[in-house]
Amino acid sequence: MEEIELLIAQGLVRKEPTKLVCHGLGSCVAIMVYDPKMRAGGLAHALLPDESFSTKKDNPLKFADSATTWLIEEMVKLGSNKRRLNAKIVGGASLFKELKEAIGNENAKRAEETLSREGVKLVVKDVGGKRGRTVIFETETGAVRIRKVKSDGFKYGWEESMI
Repeated sequence: MEEIELLIAQGLVRKEPTKLVCHGLGSCVAIMVYDPKMRAGGLAHALLPDESFSTKKDNPLKFADSATTWLIEEMVKLGSNKRRLNAKIVGGASLFKELKEAIGNENAKRAEETLSREGVKLVVKDVGGKRGRTVIFETETGAVRIRKVKSDGFKYGWEESMI
């Protein structure tokens, strides 16, 4: 299965079995939509809640609200029915005290509000906290593997879960 890494402010939808990966999610969110009938899905890696948080507004995938809308529209272009879609949101952590703690929470909140407004069911979310995450989304099954950074004294590693 092909594996594609999505960087900040990137998104992709696929009918083909693909693993879409976001490394190093901190306050960013990964928004994933999946159509179980088509066995297709998409992911967007959003940095900020909405355009009011930036002076540069040229990329809708940079913002959680417009990235969510973009994903839904792209899935419909592939042939999905919006009512069949389900969604997952991962990320939105607060990693540094110096940064505004609310950004991660706002990112997740804006994505969730947009899904609700668009009539797409949010089936699960893994958001907030103080640890970074890596997300691996399988477009064929809708499965999401999450790796969270864990620290045990001087030992670092990953805690892995599926949603």
